[in-house]
Amino acid sequence: MLQFAVGAALAVGVGIGMGWLTRLITRLVHSMVARSADTLVVPFAAYILAEEVHASGVIAVVVTALEIQRHSRPQEAAERVTRTAF
Repeated sequence: MLQFAVGAALAVGVGIGMGWLTRLITRLVHSMVARSADTLVVPFAAYILAEEVHASGVIAVVVTALEIQRHSRPQEAAERVTRTAF
């Protein structure tokens, strides 16, 4: 039980960290294609990183997606359309 709790806590930490990193990259990169690629690649990176630290990759990906969505701006509608089309 303790191992599960530690793994889940680590996964949440990885997810929040990857969401923060995505937000930082999104602010620094001005290309819509690069930002769309970033939001596509980051969940895979979060899963791999979480598995490397023996945490739950699935929880890390869900938390990453929630963090990305939480910090998305309404004016990013064109990016959402591009991601959806991809």
